[in-house]
Amino acid sequence: MDPSDLFRIHSDFRWLVVLLALIALLRLVVGVVRRDAFDRFAVISLRAYTIALDIQFLIGVIFIIWSEIDTGSGFTRHRIEHAVVMLIAVIVAHLPERWKASSAPTRYRNTLLAAIGSLLIIFAGVILLPGGSARWEF
Repeated sequence: MDPSDLFRIHSDFRWLVVLLALIALLRLVVGVVRRDAFDRFAVISLRAYTIALDIQFLIGVIFIIWSEIDTGSGFTRHRIEHAVVMLIAVIVAHLPERWKASSAPTRYRNTLLAAIGSLLIIFAGVILLPGGSARWEF
């Protein structure tokens, strides 16, 4: 395995992150609209999204370090900016842990805002890369 293989994994894994984010967002929107209790599916879908985002971030960091070691091209400005923005997205995605004790409507609202915020930050981080929004194509 070389850095290009890891880059491909990182590139393809993003679609799993997007899928899990959409599932979590759908559950959160339904919870906000219906004023549901914060149920197990909401917790699991959000946790799956944050874990996938954590894995994606870790793969990206390993890719940057490995490509620097292997080819000397790892620490370019756009990669560092992308990594910092994605770290912020990961932190925002983990904010719902702070609202575990809140009432269900407050928890749903705050968690939904954090999930949307993390996705917007992710989009901004992708735009920073060469090719920008063209990276959202299949």
